Amino acid sequence: MDLKPSMPMQPPWKKTLTLVTWPLLLLFIAGAYTPLLLKGGIIADDWGDIAQNLICSGFFECYRSWFPLFSNRPLAPLPITATTLLFGLNISRYLIFNTAIYLFAIFTTASAIRQLLTPFAKIVFIVLASTPIIAMPIVISPINQSTATLAFLFWALSLLLLKSYYIRKSLLTYVVSYLLLISSLLTYEVMLPLLVLTAALPFALDAKTLIEKPFQYLLKYIAPIILVLGGAVLWQKVLAVWIFSTVHSRLAFDPNNIVYFFLNWLSVFYGALPELLIKSLKRIDLYGYAISIVLALTFFVFWARQTISNIDIRLPLGDKLRTFLIFLLCFLASSSIFILSGAYAEIGGNDARALSSSWICWALLIASIINFFSKKILALVFAILIGCLAYISFGVQRDNYIRSWQLQTSILEDILGKINSADILAEATIIGNVPGYLPNNFNNEIVFTQPWDFGAALSLYTNKKIAGGAVLDTRASNFSKPLQLSDGILTIDRWWKTDTANLWFYDYDPNAKNGSLKRIPDIDSLKKLLVSLGYLGEFESRSYVTTNSSINFANDWLDRSKYIISGWGERETWGGIWSTQNRATIKIPMPENGAKSITFSINAFVNAAHPKQEVIVFINGQQKGKVLLNKFDGNELYIPLTSVDNARLPITIDFEFPDAVSPKSLNLGNDDRKLGIGLKSATFQ
Repeated sequence: MDLKPSMPMQPPWKKTLTLVTWPLLLLFIAGAYTPLLLKGGIIADDWGDIAQNLICSGFFECYRSWFPLFSNRPLAPLPITATTLLFGLNISRYLIFNTAIYLFAIFTTASAIRQLLTPFAKIVFIVLASTPIIAMPIVISPINQSTATLAFLFWALSLLLLKSYYIRKSLLTYVVSYLLLISSLLTYEVMLPLLVLTAALPFALDAKTLIEKPFQYLLKYIAPIILVLGGAVLWQKVLAVWIFSTVHSRLAFDPNNIVYFFLNWLSVFYGALPELLIKSLKRIDLYGYAISIVLALTFFVFWARQTISNIDIRLPLGDKLRTFLIFLLCFLASSSIFILSGAYAEIGGNDARALSSSWICWALLIASIINFFSKKILALVFAILIGCLAYISFGVQRDNYIRSWQLQTSILEDILGKINSADILAEATIIGNVPGYLPNNFNNEIVFTQPWDFGAALSLYTNKKIAGGAVLDTRASNFSKPLQLSDGILTIDRWWKTDTANLWFYDYDPNAKNGSLKRIPDIDSLKKLLVSLGYLGEFESRSYVTTNSSINFANDWLDRSKYIISGWGERETWGGIWSTQNRATIKIPMPENGAKSITFSINAFVNAAHPKQEVIVFINGQQKGKVLLNKFDGNELYIPLTSVDNARLPITIDFEFPDAVSPKSLNLGNDDRKLGIGLKSATFQ
């Protein structure tokens, strides 16, 4: 492959075509990132990263405070510590810093592989890599994920220096290249699959390098990588263990599940990614159309430039095939992150960060495919299609994360106002019943998910008056944290613990857009509060229900389908749920110490055209009572419980309505559900 192609004189019109190329590309990138930089914020672990500085003073003490948590990758705390000490709560600076590193790493990579791709294929790589739609945390979690972006930059610079050494044979660039490579691994090992490209770059530039001198190739380009990996393993498995005793490693390799985790990772690209791209079309707006047009123009200019110009690098078919195979191997190696860690590949939420290197390798693979057909109109159509879809999906998620930040800000402003007006002693802890994910989210856009992020935010904004807190989300059926109450100690998600000496509970209502803050005097009071919110305990293993605590069916239920079994409609504005069939079933936990009876507060579907409603109640299959209701509201249904009923933690309650009818059949509207009772609450005695 000719690394220094001749550059003949260009006609003026060709120079003009070349000049407009990069401004169009920069306009596209600016359109993608400017809204995030101006309006975006932080998520999840980022709050904890800033709050860590509250327990230390000075750079080195703060850096050391991250160990042994980061003992397996000791350079990771460097960007976190440096940025949080420099920027504090100036959120936009984190976004600018992290975005600059990420984009610089992409352009550095593009420069390092310039000889492997046609100009058109290179622009495809830049566009796709810049819009990480299945690895969004790398750009929207600017503090915590600065470890990933910095690791990516270290690797990209290492690759560029390796190419420089291959051309100029400078020993210094050779040494610095591999020093940067080990720095990348010790910052964030998620970039491990990219070592495939590092090992194969000289071969990709010129196949003779390996074919004619295989031993020299192994000694120069493979042995250093083995030493780098050996050094990283030596640190993680020997030195770090010796120094810190405890090392938090993600290594959970199970040889029996290699195929499972590989197929799970692969399904992201043949299943989840196409589905996400198609779903994106339903969310496109005028702004999305405008930027997509810019992107289409960018692709067209690059394609036209390459097609009609005779000065482009001409890549032989063998070189293109070699590049494709190397990038394909790099892409397949990305599955090792999940195979070695035993982690499930997630495309949304905070766990999507594990797909960071997979996304880079995927962009390289697509670019290498375009490489074969760069001068064909089919390549132009494909590039425009996938590029525009990627931008739209990136834009939808970016805008949702902007809304997430706005919701976080709104919640924090509300609770801080209530903290200032309440009589709260110092070192208080607050449980926040707040959204884990953005309502009506697109791809699991995060609000508050980690057990420490909400409390860390409060600690920062109150200068440690609030010592910390944890998060629940009783309104979401897809989000629950293991919660234990024992001996006066509350544990959430195994990470966050407190006692009830100075415990408060904040309940945010997304509909009213404000919340309530109340003191929790003891564990029993907390149990009653959680039950009233629909948090009844760990299903079939632990009950938080107590006698005289009310189970409120008007709330959004956590894991609703486990309790509201069949025959019921959705929540109604009057504060309950209607039965919609002749038989309806619920399954609810008994108090752990048992109960003598249960009383239901209910409405009944009765009116002038339907004056009575018969209700038959079964508990665990045994008939327990029958009642005839003749008024709409204010009804109470009392059911005694026996020792047999108390023998089971969750009890199954069936309601039968022999004469249930629909409003439509009575000419009272178009509702064709068979209404029996409206269940509002249940109370054990």
